Amino acid sequence: MDEIKCLLKAIQTDISETKDRVKNSEENLLRKIDEKFDDVQLKLQALEHTIQSQENRLDFLEKQIRTRNILIFGVEETERSYDELLKIILHILNYNMNVNCSALEIEYMRRKGKKIDKIRPIVISFTTLGRKIEILRNKKSLINSNYYIKEDYPPKVLAIRKELQEKANEERDKGKRVYIKYDKLIILPQKVSQEPLQSRYKRNISVTPPSNQKKHQEKNLTHLHKKHTLQSYWTPKQTLNSSSNETFLSPKPTTSFHTATDQNE
Repeated sequence: MDEIKCLLKAIQTDISETKDRVKNSEENLLRKIDEKFDDVQLKLQALEHTIQSQENRLDFLEKQIRTRNILIFGVEETERSYDELLKIILHILNYNMNVNCSALEIEYMRRKGKKIDKIRPIVISFTTLGRKIEILRNKKSLINSNYYIKEDYPPKVLAIRKELQEKANEERDKGKRVYIKYDKLIILPQKVSQEPLQSRYKRNISVTPPSNQKKHQEKNLTHLHKKHTLQSYWTPKQTLNSSSNETFLSPKPTTSFHTATDQNE
């Protein structure tokens, strides 16, 4: 009986040790998996960062390549060679748009897309950015013709601008002033009227009642009359250096100026 009990205890200890070993093995395995997963996650993040930076560089390069490009729509595909297409474009720029442009200022041009029933636009790249800006400023001169000009944007930017156009229409319906600049929606600040501010700081003109105004005018007239009379010139005057009891006395004329002159005669 004692042997059986000892055997059972030995079996229990073996089972408990086995469980501990299995548990430790699982913990070690999970820890190694976590470490590997962390390493893979870090490498994946670094790879995503590299891919994003490369995409940004490609977008920048594509933007720089298209900086001097424009698109002309509505030009019939009647040309048979590059020279004929060049003559058509120069005629549109010089005569329809009144822009002095020579063949040397055009770097290259081509039809965009595959040839289908629809008229394909023409991509034109200029040698200078200033010539492109001048043409875009004069694009309103083509309103009465079948031609129209647009910027040459990448497909990714075109998709963003299409979404932004819907938001821009919604903002315009709210009364806001907005416009799209490349791939961003710009909302202009609202104009604030200056009239309330001016009226707030403007001083109100006080109106004197008619009765008080009459009295005030009479008082000013009497004051001016006393101030400019000859008699007031000869009245005693108090000097600044003298005390309050000392006054400067001047002789008071007894006769007028006209009577004095008559007696002398």
